[in-house]
Parts: sequence; C-alpha cells; structure tokens
Amino acid sequence: MKKMVIIILIFLPVVLLVFISFAGQIIVEFHHIPVENVKFIDEYEIPYPENKLFNVKNGETLQLRVKVFPERANNKNISFDSTRKNICIVDENGLVTALQDGYSEIYVMTEENQKTAKVTIEVKDKVLAGLKMNYETITLHKNEKIDLVARVVPSTAEQKNVRWISSDKSLVSVNATTGTVFARGTVDATVTITAIAIDNESLTAECVVTLSSEATPIKSKGIGEAGLIVLVNAPYVDWVAPNQIRLLSLVDVTSSEVDPADIKFFVENGEVKPNFYIDEENVLHGPDLGIKGIIHAHIGTSPVYVTLTLT
Repeated sequence: MKKMVIIILIFLPVVLLVFISFAGQIIVEFHHIPVENVKFIDEYEIPYPENKLFNVKNGETLQLRVKVFPERANNKNISFDSTRKNICIVDENGLVTALQDGYSEIYVMTEENQKTAKVTIEVKDKVLAGLKMNYETITLHKNEKIDLVARVVPSTAEQKNVRWISSDKSLVSVNATTGTVFARGTVDATVTITAIAIDNESLTAECVVTLSSEATPIKSKGIGEAGLIVLVNAPYVDWVAPNQIRLLSLVDVTSSEVDPADIKFFVENGEVKPNFYIDEENVLHGPDLGIKGIIHAHIGTSPVYVTLTLT
C-alpha cells in the first residue's frame, strides 16, 4: 500500500501538468484570440517606427522580420507586397531583392483583420562603376585652356574623387585636382588627358587633345555707336611673345571713318585678372592669356565702344 501511495505521489504532478496543458488547449480552441496589430521588428524583436528607411544596394537582398500581436493570437498568417516591383520585390517570407535605383514601400498584412505595417526601401548603387568625360576629343591652340569634367557612373556613387594626368605635360598640362587643361606647345601633336578614380584606379576616362600650331582664333564682335562700326573677327592673334598679344591684330575696321591708329584699348577690372595691362603699343601683357576675359576698345574721343572677348 505504501508503495502505491509513493508511486501516485510521484506521477501526480506529471498527470496534473498534462491535464492543465490539455485543458488550456481546449480553452484556446473555444476562446479565439484575434489579431490586433502587426509590426516590422529588428533582431531584438523591437518594433520599427512607421517611417523606417532601409538602404539596399542594387542586386542585394534584405530579410525583413515581422511580429503579430498579441503573441497568442490564433491566426498569424501574413502576406507581403511591394508598391514598386520594378524597384524591389519581396517574397512570402519577407526577403526583399533590390532591382534598380529608386524607392518602394514594403507592406505586411495579416490575414485576419487585415492589419498592416510598412517600411521604405531605398535602392541606391553606391559603388563607383565607371567614369565618363564631358569631352572625348578637343582641339586647342597655344595658351588656350578648357575645363574637363569626369562624371561618375552611377551618379549615386559615394566615391567621386578623381585625379588627372597628361601623357605629355610639356605640351598640354592638366591640373591634377580640377581637370583644367592648358595648351603650352606650339607644335601639331596629340596628347591624352586621363581621369583616374582615386578609390579604384582601374576605372579611367580619356580625352584626346589635338594641339594645333596655328595661332589662336578670336571669335567676337562689337558694334559701336554714331555709325562707326568695329568688328572683331580676326582669324588669328598676333603673339608678340608667349604672354603678349598685339590687340590691333584682333580688330577689323569696316568703317572708312575710323583710323586704326586711333583705337585705344583698356582692361576692365573684375573681368580680367588685375595684373593684366596694356602698354603704349596696344600690346596686352599677362601671365596667362588663355583665360576668358573682357577687353574694351574706344576710337579716339568718339563714342565708339567695342568689347573683345578672349576665349
């Protein structure tokens, strides 16, 4: 009898636990717990705010986690959807795949009571894939300059720094940081200017510069007042020295009333570097005559006025 009591005492807790569990299942079966809410959560099961933004690179995936509330809700079935499936797609398990740059919202919805939550996906390719030059070929004359620009591809790439080199800097130099090209030589030649991505030197872009030995053409014109006309459309510049231009070589006088000897020139401050000056022989002096600048001319004491633009 004693043994029987001991056996009953040993197995009684087990029997009670099984009974309680079975009774709980019966209660749940007859007492339905509805879905009240659903949330996207992090790895610690902390819900994200409604304006949560995820950044995903093109071609990569993101696993989203979801929690249905209350935890004891009977029906926890959910479905996912993407508002812009050309940007990213999501499968039945919440795995997002980025397809192309742009924004899309990912929604989760419960089967019961249609409770929803959303997050925003930004697909952005941040890896520099290539460079594209604003000019592939250009022709420059001595003392001319031009600004080259190497555009990164894609434009959303985080690293945008490039350095510049010239295949022959004695003929055509380039600023290693800004990409400004300056023609120095007086011979016919071709020089390659290369932009190199600092973070990936295998990515480059090139511009072939054709250096012309001909004098720099000037393309500009001005119309004076009082019937006196001065046209500036001379084909070439008279270079007195490497940094000196004879300004009268820029002027074609189309009026018989104008004596070229009466034409005087002056530099307008603010348009041209202040250390430029014009001597008594109407020769323009300056350290770098390839820049854009404005020069004014007037005819003796008459009101004729013309602007010359060096390009």
